[in-house]
Amino acid sequence: MSQRIVRPVLMAVTLSAALMTPWHASAQLGGLGGLMGGKSSSEKAPAGGDVVAQQDQLVKEYVAADRSVLRGQAKMAEALGLKQRAATLAATADALTSGSTQDNLSEADKVVSEGNAELAARMKENPELDASAKALYKEGLLDTAKAVRAYAGLKSRFDAFKTALSSASPMVLPKLGAGSYIVRSFPGNAKNLGSSMSMAVDFARSQRIEVPKDATSAI
Repeated sequence: MSQRIVRPVLMAVTLSAALMTPWHASAQLGGLGGLMGGKSSSEKAPAGGDVVAQQDQLVKEYVAADRSVLRGQAKMAEALGLKQRAATLAATADALTSGSTQDNLSEADKVVSEGNAELAARMKENPELDASAKALYKEGLLDTAKAVRAYAGLKSRFDAFKTALSSASPMVLPKLGAGSYIVRSFPGNAKNLGSSMSMAVDFARSQRIEVPKDATSAI
Protein backbone atom coordinates (compact mmCIF):
# COMPACT_ATOMS: atom_id res chain seq x y z
CA MET A 1 0.00 0.00 0.00
CA SER A 2 1.47 3.41 -0.95
CA GLN A 3 1.95 6.29 1.52
CA ARG A 4 -0.70 8.24 -0.41
CA ILE A 5 -3.32 5.60 0.59
CA VAL A 6 -2.05 4.86 4.10
CA ARG A 7 -2.34 8.44 5.40
CA PRO A 8 -6.11 8.87 4.73
CA VAL A 9 -6.79 5.45 6.21
CA LEU A 10 -4.86 6.26 9.37
CA MET A 11 -6.64 9.60 9.72
CA ALA A 12 -10.04 7.92 9.41
CA VAL A 13 -9.16 5.31 12.04
CA THR A 14 -7.87 8.01 14.42
CA LEU A 15 -11.02 10.12 14.02
CA SER A 16 -13.27 7.08 14.58
CA ALA A 17 -11.37 6.21 17.77
CA ALA A 18 -11.66 9.77 19.02
CA LEU A 19 -15.41 9.83 18.46
CA MET A 20 -15.77 6.53 20.32
CA THR A 21 -13.64 7.69 23.28
CA PRO A 22 -15.69 8.29 26.50
CA TRP A 23 -16.18 11.97 27.37
CA HIS A 24 -14.24 11.71 30.60
CA ALA A 25 -11.22 10.42 28.72
CA SER A 26 -11.46 13.27 26.21
CA ALA A 27 -11.06 15.69 29.10
CA GLN A 28 -7.57 14.29 29.59
CA LEU A 29 -6.81 15.19 25.98
CA GLY A 30 -7.36 18.89 26.35
CA GLY A 31 -10.99 19.34 27.46
CA LEU A 32 -12.78 18.63 24.19
CA GLY A 33 -16.10 18.83 26.02
CA GLY A 34 -15.53 22.53 26.64
CA LEU A 35 -14.63 23.16 23.03
CA MET A 36 -17.84 21.47 21.90
CA GLY A 37 -19.99 23.74 24.05
CA GLY A 38 -20.09 21.84 27.36
CA LYS A 39 -18.62 23.00 30.66
CA SER A 40 -15.40 21.46 31.83
CA SER A 41 -14.96 20.31 35.42
CA SER A 42 -12.58 23.22 36.06
CA GLU A 43 -15.41 25.65 35.27
CA LYS A 44 -17.84 24.01 37.63
CA ALA A 45 -15.62 23.43 40.66
CA PRO A 46 -14.73 26.96 41.80
CA ALA A 47 -18.12 28.54 41.14
CA GLY A 48 -19.50 27.88 44.63
CA GLY A 49 -22.94 29.10 43.63
CA ASP A 50 -24.76 26.39 45.54
CA VAL A 51 -23.08 26.94 48.89
CA VAL A 52 -23.49 30.73 48.61
CA ALA A 53 -27.20 30.28 47.89
CA GLN A 54 -27.46 27.89 50.85
CA GLN A 55 -25.83 30.50 53.05
CA ASP A 56 -28.26 33.21 51.90
CA GLN A 57 -31.25 31.08 52.83
CA LEU A 58 -29.73 30.00 56.15
CA VAL A 59 -28.97 33.61 57.12
CA LYS A 60 -32.48 34.70 56.13
CA GLU A 61 -34.11 32.09 58.37
CA TYR A 62 -31.62 32.54 61.20
CA VAL A 63 -32.28 36.29 61.21
CA ALA A 64 -36.04 35.72 61.30
CA ALA A 65 -35.60 33.43 64.33
CA ASP A 66 -33.29 35.90 66.11
CA ARG A 67 -35.72 38.74 65.51
CA SER A 68 -38.40 36.69 67.27
CA VAL A 69 -36.02 36.11 70.18
CA LEU A 70 -35.25 39.82 70.46
CA ARG A 71 -38.88 40.88 70.18
CA GLY A 72 -39.93 38.36 72.80
CA GLN A 73 -37.22 39.56 75.16
CA ALA A 74 -38.15 43.20 74.50
CA LYS A 75 -41.77 42.61 75.51
CA MET A 76 -40.86 40.63 78.60
CA ALA A 77 -38.26 43.25 79.60
CA GLU A 78 -40.84 46.03 79.29
CA ALA A 79 -43.34 44.00 81.28
CA LEU A 80 -40.72 43.61 84.01
CA GLY A 81 -39.99 47.34 84.10
CA LEU A 82 -36.67 47.17 82.23
CA LYS A 83 -37.45 50.03 79.87
CA GLN A 84 -33.93 50.75 78.61
CA ARG A 85 -33.17 47.08 77.98
CA ALA A 86 -36.50 46.70 76.18
CA ALA A 87 -35.64 49.62 73.88
CA THR A 88 -32.21 48.14 73.05
CA LEU A 89 -33.69 44.75 72.27
CA ALA A 90 -36.42 46.19 70.04
CA ALA A 91 -33.96 48.41 68.15
CA THR A 92 -31.62 45.46 67.55
CA ALA A 93 -34.50 43.39 66.19
CA ASP A 94 -35.47 46.17 63.79
CA ALA A 95 -31.86 46.52 62.57
CA LEU A 96 -31.48 42.85 61.62
CA THR A 97 -32.10 42.06 57.95
CA SER A 98 -31.74 39.00 55.73
CA GLY A 99 -28.53 40.54 54.37
CA SER A 100 -26.89 40.80 57.78
CA THR A 101 -23.15 40.25 57.99
CA GLN A 102 -21.16 38.24 60.52
CA ASP A 103 -20.68 41.39 62.60
CA ASN A 104 -24.42 42.16 62.61
CA LEU A 105 -25.26 38.62 63.70
CA SER A 106 -22.59 38.61 66.39
CA GLU A 107 -23.80 41.94 67.79
CA ALA A 108 -27.41 40.69 67.87
CA ASP A 109 -26.37 37.55 69.72
CA LYS A 110 -24.48 39.68 72.23
CA VAL A 111 -27.61 41.75 72.86
CA VAL A 112 -29.65 38.56 73.30
CA SER A 113 -27.14 37.23 75.84
CA GLU A 114 -27.15 40.49 77.80
CA GLY A 115 -30.94 40.54 77.69
CA ASN A 116 -31.14 37.02 79.09
CA ALA A 117 -28.87 37.93 81.98
CA GLU A 118 -30.83 41.05 82.86
CA LEU A 119 -34.19 39.28 82.58
CA ALA A 120 -32.97 36.43 84.79
CA ALA A 121 -31.76 38.86 87.46
CA ARG A 122 -35.05 40.74 87.41
CA MET A 123 -37.12 37.54 87.61
CA LYS A 124 -35.21 36.49 90.73
CA GLU A 125 -36.50 39.64 92.40
CA ASN A 126 -40.01 38.26 91.82
CA PRO A 127 -41.68 41.60 90.96
CA GLU A 128 -45.46 41.81 91.09
CA LEU A 129 -46.95 42.50 87.66
CA ASP A 130 -50.23 44.26 86.97
CA ALA A 131 -52.75 43.08 84.37
CA SER A 132 -51.29 45.06 81.46
CA ALA A 133 -47.76 43.91 82.26
CA LYS A 134 -48.95 40.29 82.40
CA ALA A 135 -50.60 40.64 79.00
CA LEU A 136 -47.39 42.07 77.52
CA TYR A 137 -45.30 39.34 79.12
CA LYS A 138 -47.61 36.73 77.59
CA GLU A 139 -46.99 38.26 74.13
CA GLY A 140 -43.27 37.97 74.80
CA LEU A 141 -43.70 34.29 75.60
CA LEU A 142 -45.45 33.74 72.27
CA ASP A 143 -42.65 35.47 70.34
CA THR A 144 -40.04 33.40 72.17
CA ALA A 145 -41.95 30.19 71.46
CA LYS A 146 -42.04 31.18 67.78
CA ALA A 147 -38.26 31.55 67.89
CA VAL A 148 -37.81 28.12 69.48
CA ARG A 149 -39.85 26.51 66.70
CA ALA A 150 -37.90 28.47 64.07
CA TYR A 151 -34.60 27.23 65.54
CA ALA A 152 -35.89 23.66 65.44
CA GLY A 153 -36.88 24.13 61.80
CA LEU A 154 -33.39 25.40 60.97
CA LYS A 155 -31.69 22.15 61.94
CA SER A 156 -31.81 20.43 58.54
CA ARG A 157 -30.75 23.58 56.66
CA PHE A 158 -27.95 24.14 59.18
CA ASP A 159 -26.69 20.57 58.75
CA ALA A 160 -26.77 20.84 54.94
CA PHE A 161 -24.85 24.12 54.91
CA LYS A 162 -22.30 22.84 57.44
CA THR A 163 -21.59 19.88 55.15
CA ALA A 164 -21.33 22.11 52.07
CA LEU A 165 -19.03 24.52 53.92
CA SER A 166 -16.60 21.74 54.82
CA SER A 167 -15.96 21.05 51.14
CA ALA A 168 -16.31 24.58 49.75
CA SER A 169 -13.63 25.94 47.44
CA PRO A 170 -11.09 28.24 49.15
CA MET A 171 -12.03 30.82 46.49
CA VAL A 172 -15.58 30.95 47.87
CA LEU A 173 -14.79 30.96 51.61
CA PRO A 174 -14.39 34.77 51.86
CA LYS A 175 -18.06 35.05 50.85
CA LEU A 176 -19.21 32.67 53.59
CA GLY A 177 -18.44 34.68 56.73
CA ALA A 178 -22.05 34.97 57.91
CA GLY A 179 -22.73 31.28 57.36
CA SER A 180 -19.49 30.27 59.07
CA TYR A 181 -20.49 32.35 62.08
CA ILE A 182 -23.86 30.58 62.26
CA VAL A 183 -22.14 27.19 62.09
CA ARG A 184 -20.08 28.15 65.15
CA SER A 185 -22.81 29.85 67.17
CA PHE A 186 -26.05 28.04 66.35
CA PRO A 187 -25.68 24.99 68.66
CA GLY A 188 -24.90 27.10 71.73
CA ASN A 189 -27.58 29.66 70.90
CA ALA A 190 -30.19 26.93 70.49
CA LYS A 191 -29.32 25.48 73.90
CA ASN A 192 -29.43 28.91 75.55
CA LEU A 193 -32.76 29.71 73.93
CA GLY A 194 -34.28 26.52 75.32
CA SER A 195 -33.07 27.42 78.82
CA SER A 196 -34.41 30.96 78.48
CA MET A 197 -37.78 29.65 77.38
CA SER A 198 -38.02 27.36 80.40
CA MET A 199 -37.06 30.21 82.72
CA ALA A 200 -39.67 32.50 81.17
CA VAL A 201 -42.41 29.89 81.51
CA ASP A 202 -41.49 29.17 85.15
CA PHE A 203 -41.70 32.86 85.97
CA ALA A 204 -45.05 33.17 84.22
CA ARG A 205 -46.47 30.37 86.32
CA SER A 206 -45.13 31.94 89.50
CA GLN A 207 -46.99 35.13 88.56
CA ARG A 208 -50.19 33.28 87.64
CA ILE A 209 -49.82 34.36 84.04
CA GLU A 210 -51.61 32.09 81.62
CA VAL A 211 -48.99 30.18 79.65
CA PRO A 212 -50.08 29.60 76.02
CA LYS A 213 -49.92 26.05 74.71
CA ASP A 214 -47.52 27.21 72.03
CA ALA A 215 -45.11 28.23 74.78
CA THR A 216 -45.25 25.00 76.76
CA SER A 217 -44.98 22.85 73.63
CA ALA A 218 -41.85 24.73 72.62
CA ILE A 219 -39.94 23.75 75.77
